[in-house]
Amino acid sequence: MRRQGGLFSDFQLWEPVHGNDGSIPDRERDFHVPVLYVYGVMYRASTTLGLDLAFSPERMESKWRARDAGDPVASGLFRVIRYPGDSVHPVGFTVTVTVPVYRGGIIPGKLSQRQEQIEGFMALVYDLKILLQNELKDLREQGPNLTISQERMPESRLALPAGPATGRSTEQRTLIYGTSWIVRLEATKKNLSRRKSLARMTSCPGWSP
Repeated sequence: MRRQGGLFSDFQLWEPVHGNDGSIPDRERDFHVPVLYVYGVMYRASTTLGLDLAFSPERMESKWRARDAGDPVASGLFRVIRYPGDSVHPVGFTVTVTVPVYRGGIIPGKLSQRQEQIEGFMALVYDLKILLQNELKDLREQGPNLTISQERMPESRLALPAGPATGRSTEQRTLIYGTSWIVRLEATKKNLSRRKSLARMTSCPGWSP
């Protein structure tokens, strides 16, 4: 990469420091999966150049699944990394839709060939809260608590509380590129009060929406 010169003349592999906001040179590993090209539409995303994705089992799990299947795969939920030494992490998590890229541009037919001929991955990274901001705005006006989590991994989640819980809730599971999410809505006092007011309005003679 350094021999290419230009933008890559001082190319370095790096990884975040767990527990604080710094970064360090990547540790020695059996494999490295660096970020080589970035199209940044939010924040200072282009400075993730050189990030060694192999530091994170959560990120690599979806990449190995994409490599073996030959199809796009969505990762689970994880914290957004914007640039080295970032001191303000975006609220929420990301979803990475990973597309495997093979030598020659053709998806090999055999699993062993897909594992041997993988060249890298194309990934689209989204801040979940920004991705859903219009829908979240509508939900906040209605007043329920919202939680989005990965199935069997409740510790990784986007939680947007709106008020004290009432014990009434509903869940919906959805499958996105091979990864199962759980969307949970929990009624709050504000939410129930609003629904009761709406119910009274609709029961009045002559009322129409």
